[in-house]
Amino acid sequence: MNYRQYKLPLFIFFASFAICAAQPVPIIISNPGFERVQENDIPAGWKLTPTETKSRAVTDSAEYMNNAREGAKWLVLEPGSQVAQILKFPDNDSGSHDRLFVSFTASSVQDAGGNQIDLRISLVSSEFESIWRGGEQIASADFTDLSNDNRDDPNSFVDGYAVLKMGDFKWQRGKHCWLVIENLAEIDGGTSPVTIDQVAVSLAGPPPDQTGLPNILIVFQDDMGYGDASCFNPDSKIRTPFLDRLASQGMRLTDMHSAATICGPSRVGLLTGTIPDKLGVHGNFAEGGKERMGPPTLPEDTPTIATLCRQAGYDTAVVGKWGIPSNWDARVRNGVKEELTAINAAYIVDFRKPLQNADMFGFSYRYIYDEQRPFILRETAPYEGTIQPFGWHENGFAVRDILAHSAEELHESYLRAITDRAVRYIQTKAGLRVDPGKRFRITDNDAPFFLHYLTHAPHLPLVPAAQFKGMSEVGDYGDFVINLDYSLGRLMRALRDCGLEENTLVVFSSDNGPEHFAYGRIKETGHYSMGSLRGVKRDLYEGGHRVPTVVRWPREIEPGSVSDALVSMTDWYATVADITSQHPDPATGLDSVSLLPVLTGDALEVRGLLLQDSAVGINSRAIRSGDWVYIDAPTGELNRNKEPDWFRQDKQVADADGNELYNLFDDPAQARNLIRTHQEKAAFLKTLMEEKWKPGVRSTPVLADQKDSDGDGYFDFHESFAGEK
Repeated sequence: MNYRQYKLPLFIFFASFAICAAQPVPIIISNPGFERVQENDIPAGWKLTPTETKSRAVTDSAEYMNNAREGAKWLVLEPGSQVAQILKFPDNDSGSHDRLFVSFTASSVQDAGGNQIDLRISLVSSEFESIWRGGEQIASADFTDLSNDNRDDPNSFVDGYAVLKMGDFKWQRGKHCWLVIENLAEIDGGTSPVTIDQVAVSLAGPPPDQTGLPNILIVFQDDMGYGDASCFNPDSKIRTPFLDRLASQGMRLTDMHSAATICGPSRVGLLTGTIPDKLGVHGNFAEGGKERMGPPTLPEDTPTIATLCRQAGYDTAVVGKWGIPSNWDARVRNGVKEELTAINAAYIVDFRKPLQNADMFGFSYRYIYDEQRPFILRETAPYEGTIQPFGWHENGFAVRDILAHSAEELHESYLRAITDRAVRYIQTKAGLRVDPGKRFRITDNDAPFFLHYLTHAPHLPLVPAAQFKGMSEVGDYGDFVINLDYSLGRLMRALRDCGLEENTLVVFSSDNGPEHFAYGRIKETGHYSMGSLRGVKRDLYEGGHRVPTVVRWPREIEPGSVSDALVSMTDWYATVADITSQHPDPATGLDSVSLLPVLTGDALEVRGLLLQDSAVGINSRAIRSGDWVYIDAPTGELNRNKEPDWFRQDKQVADADGNELYNLFDDPAQARNLIRTHQEKAAFLKTLMEEKWKPGVRSTPVLADQKDSDGDGYFDFHESFAGEK
């Protein structure tokens, strides 16, 4: 299917004439938070299973609960038990609602018996006002979850939900409609009770229209190596079933490269389509180092994927590790002349002003932590009197979802928290969840969305949630990757349940190669995080920047397909512009080329060359043309611990002094430096790199010039370098 032929007319048509989706209608239920109880601790408004197994409301001081909210009550569902209450549908419903959305928080105590949550949520019609058992089941959905870790914090309950498809069912006078929640665990199975809280119910209409522009979800990991995912490395000692499933439904890009070999610059390259060095971004921190609190390394109002999406009518959101320093200067009190630093911020910051970060680059909703910046005194009660190591912000203001005294404490809850928030955003966009406070800053539920989901995992500290420990053969690192993979599965499930799977472009990738501790894991476990490649994070060898990348778009991408095309994470800028029929200023996206022909199977290659920035050290850069790679400075020595001798012996490395040249077709492990025997080739690539690396100079054609005039599947820009030197 040629997307270029129909995407813009369809977008205009649906933007102009589409019937607005029915807004969700809240249904009032009795005692959603179980704050009130009847006799024998029965939650008010709820009926219990008349068996020996019980459901009950308990306070936070009971043995089953966390000390999350003093004096609060939760509903405890023993294995095999049920609770139910009558739902009162609005009399004036227009009939445009055919789904029932039920949301709740859930947790299961971690013990030797197990910790998986297995619930069934049903809508039952009955003639009796006091009995639902034996009634007609209208719809049901199962909720299974393994992501709660039961820590003693307010976020230890995971988001649970069910989407009940009611079809033609309509509320009838004389009938009673029951919401039923059942714990499916076996009574004698040794599993723990499940606690639930904050039950909410709403009527929703059909899924949003799926024939216009696609939703875009970019899932970006931190320090995940090319060899960690089992769909890229059959010998991996880490199983990634959800990523493997995504690959079977979409396309694996086997020669994808991050824009840089460290976190912040890599994220800059992805968003802007430009090598970070050309934008003046040379590291993770604001100018002046870690103690400096702004301005950001990326110039304000730099065009990004998010700004392209907003111009095309998208809602935009980012959750997780932003990775680009925020502009704390915007919060300085009026009249203060003193330069803002982490030391003096506690008394010169005006907390009434929002923190600026992703909103400067096109994101409307943001739920992120400012990785390099401390929590500020007085901003994060009840932690008064302490300075915290990390700061979580929602739309510019500190939030108390996760409060931590250490990086380990923060990261233990991180994946669950950002995944919960991302799922809620998707549900709200799909018209299922009510958003009365407009916290997600959604302007149009019928418009597509761009959601940027950024994790810290499997970056240090390695803190997989308790229930994932021991699931891999690689210790905490492997367990953390499995934890991450499970979070991906939750996102994919949300897209499916919300009816958004068919027309959502999902991108899964990593910001760079694995941290240098990967060498120790090889010795301890035999697991190669870089796969068969040479190099780790900060290296210009392939292992430092070739990243595992999977793309799914059911409407356009052939399931189970594989592309070996040379591509870069900078290419998503031009790709999004292509999908949305925009032609950005040629001075933007300087190192970006549209991947759409590769994704749709219309082209084998779209690139003639690739510039590779490490963003570490001076003159640490490389260029790739075809199979040839020229590295402009010795690499492998920039790491916090250099490449071990035993690893070099294992790869049979035969280096030569000075800069480096490799042919990846003959030597994919980059073991033989050809700089001495192919000096003419090296000189040509060095000259080409210096020409294309200059600020303001494009290394790729503008979108209008991207073409394959002879129809051989290779873009002309690629062919212009064929056979050179």
